[in-house]
Formats: sequence, structure tokens, C-alpha cells
Amino acid sequence: MDKNSLLKTTIRTMGYARSSTALLAAAERGLKYGWKTGEIVQDAKQRFVLRD
Repeated sequence: MDKNSLLKTTIRTMGYARSSTALLAAAERGLKYGWKTGEIVQDAKQRFVLRD
């Protein structure tokens, strides 16, 4: 998924119908944490995926 789709899907999965600035910031912090720990990587097409 691209970054924007991933953030919006994450917010919807958590049960929120709409995204707000605070929700987007929280989801982005989670994405950055996953990136930092190596749990989330980008593939050749610049999509974010979970590492196997």
C-alpha cells in the first residue's frame, strides 16, 4: 500500500469512520515505529509491506 492508503486503512480498522489530524499523526507514528524496528519495509514499488 502507499502511505496515505495505509494510514487511512489503519484508522478505519481501528473503528473510526473518518480521519482527523490527531488520528493521522498517531497512525504515522506507528508507521515510523514499524519502519524503525524493521517490521515494516518498502518494496521496489515504494509500497509499505510487513517484513516476512
